[in-house]
Amino acid sequence: MDNRILSQNNTTRKDQNEALTPLVDFDISLTVSCPLGSLDDMATCLRDAVMPAIAGRLAEFAEATDRRLKNAPEIKADGYRVKESNVPRTYTTAVGEVSFSRTYFKDPSGHYVYLLDKILGIDPRERVSKGVSAAAINNAISASYQKAID
Repeated sequence: MDNRILSQNNTTRKDQNEALTPLVDFDISLTVSCPLGSLDDMATCLRDAVMPAIAGRLAEFAEATDRRLKNAPEIKADGYRVKESNVPRTYTTAVGEVSFSRTYFKDPSGHYVYLLDKILGIDPRERVSKGVSAAAINNAISASYQKAID
């Protein structure tokens, strides 16, 4: 399967390798009221307000992409069949937990697969993004190192 479904209704750009890369447009518009305080306190207030909005947009994108996959004639023509719809998934990202529903497909060889997970780069049974895992490991190493030198 290629990016035929993902590319629909999205713009593209040429990257450094001159290949067309699909872009996804996210409209995030919100007003945040933070108490006047230190720059750090206001930054924390803004971060705490914006992160859930970003996670929400990611969930909306995931579900919209899943609907397109489920209804795409190319997917049916390639031999994929819907096994189960609206299967919940929660995935921890750099902006927090992103919860969405997706479709479980039977592929032409008889195996079961979540096409959305494949498109989004989520491995089976993976609950935390690789970036969040790496950051957690780095934080643990830094904290252990600091304890060791103290």
